[in-house]
Amino acid sequence: MSKLPTSYNKDRARVLLFLAFCTRRGWLTGDPMAEVGRRKTQARRPRLQLTASQLRAMIETSANPRDRAMLAAGANLGLRASDLVGLKVGDVDLDSGSIRVVIQKTQDADLLPITSDLDRELRTWLQWYSERLAAQGRSLDSDAHLFPPLRRNVRIKRNIVPFDPEPEKQLRHPARVVHRGLERIGVETQPGEGFHTLRRSIARVVFEQAANEGHDGALRMAASLLGHKSVQTTELYLGIDRDRMKRDAMLRGRSILGAPVAGNVVRLEMGS
Repeated sequence: MSKLPTSYNKDRARVLLFLAFCTRRGWLTGDPMAEVGRRKTQARRPRLQLTASQLRAMIETSANPRDRAMLAAGANLGLRASDLVGLKVGDVDLDSGSIRVVIQKTQDADLLPITSDLDRELRTWLQWYSERLAAQGRSLDSDAHLFPPLRRNVRIKRNIVPFDPEPEKQLRHPARVVHRGLERIGVETQPGEGFHTLRRSIARVVFEQAANEGHDGALRMAASLLGHKSVQTTELYLGIDRDRMKRDAMLRGRSILGAPVAGNVVRLEMGS
């Protein structure tokens, strides 16, 4: 199977490094890669970034309480799907306004703040969750998954109805929650869209709000939300070019040639 140009170029660069090492050691003469060039890559299409109003619309139009709460968590915490599905009920502390998260990618632990919007959504969801389990004679324990699968399309039996949560199971295919939300607000779903879409979107919202309010560390705030150790990583992730933004802010609506004002203009008359 032919590799994508980006993957091919990365492999080529690794081979070049190895061959350079061999040349320095005297194990190799000449350049066996002389005729092996880079492949041309296409410019990446801009990744979908939703506005704050679109994020709110996704949450408000959710079909069930689990989806609503999960979208609210994704939009307020900026977590990856793997981190969201790994959350347990006991990780949530509404009294202190924080939620404990272990980032699956790095295994770093973090204590994230719960916004007022997310607090409201979590309280509503946990009440619904608890009531559904109580109808089955069960209680909501701290080790239950915070966003479990919902039992669907089953024959109604005693104390078993559609959309009952299954707290002992971890949700599979969480991206479908986002896909349904995008469809509800009329946004076309592209391959690869999921909770990373919400993650990019809320980080961009935080960055722009902080920048508009004059915070010097706007990009660092977004990087902290995303758990990035480098603001350069955040720039690439959000498609931000700070130099261009500074250029635009400096030049938009201003004169750079020092055009004279009307009172300083001397009209020259041609002699007869």
